[in-house]
Amino acid sequence: MSDATTGAGKELFDEEKFETAFQAVLQMNKKDYPSYIKGMKIASGNTFPVNSPIDNSIRFGLFQDPEAGISQRAVEASLEVYSDWSKTDVSVRVEYFQKVLKELKLQRYRLAAIVLLSSGMTPKESVAEVDRLIEILESECKRVKDIKGESTGAWAVITSHNSPLASPGGGGGGGRDAVQIMSCPCLHILRNIGKSRIARWGDESRCGQKR
Repeated sequence: MSDATTGAGKELFDEEKFETAFQAVLQMNKKDYPSYIKGMKIASGNTFPVNSPIDNSIRFGLFQDPEAGISQRAVEASLEVYSDWSKTDVSVRVEYFQKVLKELKLQRYRLAAIVLLSSGMTPKESVAEVDRLIEILESECKRVKDIKGESTGAWAVITSHNSPLASPGGGGGGGRDAVQIMSCPCLHILRNIGKSRIARWGDESRCGQKR
């Protein structure tokens, strides 16, 4: 399929591009994923493996089972970061998200392949999940300049199994909030392959698949 686009300028699903990205993701080096608080890697010493729901032989790596107190420290870090972030000019904050948007568009099929492996979505559903995150961030970057009223503080964003990327990834929007994310493997892997980072976010990582 060619790189055809819709009337809105969005590229349609390209099966060949997706398959190429999917095979590349399968060959990615598997690794251990630490938790992150204010950009610092936190290892609890307690880990658990996470495998793909579509094929148990596909292992993403080892993830952290945080020790007691780590969640509280993550909340405290978010509140510390919030003080500076909420005072940052809107145009500066929007620039952070525009950099993320650029990276998301460049990595569209690769991210979709990771979504498929981590959630069991179909290829088209996975691409749609990435596109939805792009739409949310684009919309928020335009809308945030007109938002009035008090900011709401630090948020906790819990990943939904049927929207592993768009829901938690769009939860911070372009607003005035420092975000604590309790996330699934999908977001950990995206963090490690993307070049753009929102360094001011205080966050803690715990896989949503852990029971």
